[in-house]
Amino acid sequence: MTKINNTNPGQLSSMLSADEWENISSLEVSGNVNFTDWQFLGGLAQKKLESIDLGKTQGLRMTADLNHIFYGSGALKKLVLPASIKKFNRHSLYYSNV
Repeated sequence: MTKINNTNPGQLSSMLSADEWENISSLEVSGNVNFTDWQFLGGLAQKKLESIDLGKTQGLRMTADLNHIFYGSGALKKLVLPASIKKFNRHSLYYSNV
């Protein structure tokens, strides 16, 4: 599992090189994240990412823009959300393996 502490919201994608991101199958993120980071993770889940643990993050909240962020993420098998997310639209995970 790759562990990343993201201290600057919106900068998650710059924490590793493109080649490193392409080879990650399991990821744990801590620190501060925002909508840009959330979108980036959704894109990774469309590829090879099987497990995403966001349980130690702050700054995430469910919005209508995120309703389908993991839609069709066939590789994704596990998703851990932070306690701050009280509701999660079930459509967000359609066609994933979560």
